[in-house]
Amino acid sequence: KKGDKIIVHSSLSSIGYVKGGAKAVCEAFMEVVGKDGLVMMPSFNHRKIFIDNPSAYYSPLETLTINGAIPDTFWRMKGVYRSLNPTHAFAVWGKNAKNFVKEHHKGLTMGKGSPLYLLEKAGGKIILIDTPTANTFHHVVEMTNNVPCLGKRTEEYPVKLPSGEIVKVRTWSFRQSSCPITDKVAYLSYMKKKKMIKEGKIGNADVLVIDMKTCRKVIEKFIKGEIKGYSGCKKCSIKPWTVPQ
Repeated sequence: KKGDKIIVHSSLSSIGYVKGGAKAVCEAFMEVVGKDGLVMMPSFNHRKIFIDNPSAYYSPLETLTINGAIPDTFWRMKGVYRSLNPTHAFAVWGKNAKNFVKEHHKGLTMGKGSPLYLLEKAGGKIILIDTPTANTFHHVVEMTNNVPCLGKRTEEYPVKLPSGEIVKVRTWSFRQSSCPITDKVAYLSYMKKKKMIKEGKIGNADVLVIDMKTCRKVIEKFIKGEIKGYSGCKKCSIKPWTVPQ
């Protein structure tokens, strides 16, 4: 509704035919939340641009996102700001949008002070358009709880600033193997059973709407071993991966 602050993960093909395509979807979200609201989308390259390419750099004005047609359209639109994190940038539009991304390269990719963390503090909501496993916010909960499987500022990559200068910027490291709680979204099934999620449709796509603060409380129960069948992070042996960077 008007004034909402949202992070959108999306699949355009799942919606079906949309007149105006991905741009129309972006504009629809902007129209719904209005000038007092905020729309954020992932703008990631997942470090794939750097694999076996020593001349590669991330540029907020050039680098494609591999999160789908909607977010790859969104970051190019007027009034949208994009952060300088080299692997997991965010793009944002709306009230005070720039404040959510301007310091991203100086701090934690998904932790305290990151765009998603700031969105949570602002009362944000998660919108999953036929993308149940894509809820990036669960990594914010992990990192603010100091899970041992994610590196905080452990990798470094070239970033081309809008001025043309190339600088080195640090980002996080992902884990060696998938997490049974977050990567496999066990917490979403729990939340559905407890009726903590609003479910609906956009076109042919199943849509989930989740309050970020509620989502945090549930994930923290899982990672602390308070949910039956899940031992939590203390007994987990998964570590961060190691890459040349």
